[in-house]
Amino acid sequence: MGSALVKGTRSMWIEMRRQGEDYSLQPVGLEFRVNVTALCPCHWTVDYVWFRNLNFSDMEELKDKYNNDPSIKKQLLRYKSQM
Repeated sequence: MGSALVKGTRSMWIEMRRQGEDYSLQPVGLEFRVNVTALCPCHWTVDYVWFRNLNFSDMEELKDKYNNDPSIKKQLLRYKSQM
């Protein structure tokens, strides 16, 4: 899995959060690193994914493991309007 950055590349981490009951932001356990070296956003790529303390090389690998691996715990996040 390619977690090391290569010299000359630009990357940024994006962390997913949701709004909690008290209007604070709560992490949902999903982060991904996007390679933003290209000037055009249509050429940006996700090159590393972190989901609940597990590492994946891309979103396809995460999707495949999430759908087919019973060891990955799934949790339904309820929003205030659903409670």
